[in-house]
Amino acid sequence: MPKDVLTFVRVEYDSDGRGDWRGGNWAVDHPDADLNFSFRLEQMTALKVNPEPIYLRLTDPRLFDYPFIYMIEPGSIYLS
Repeated sequence: MPKDVLTFVRVEYDSDGRGDWRGGNWAVDHPDADLNFSFRLEQMTALKVNPEPIYLRLTDPRLFDYPFIYMIEPGSIYLS
């Protein structure tokens, strides 16, 4: 089953400018944390994990293709 794999999805968003660095608050520890999480999850479980994390906005229709999404530092998210 080619789609029977967990893909790490980080939510990319605009922030209000507080603490905005390297692309925004959504990018904290990016990409190292994403790669490490995927590697360790596959190493320590029986799950098949996609080694390439992806980054989606909340408005992206592909978001519903993934049962697990990761969002960091949402306190400064700017929704329009």
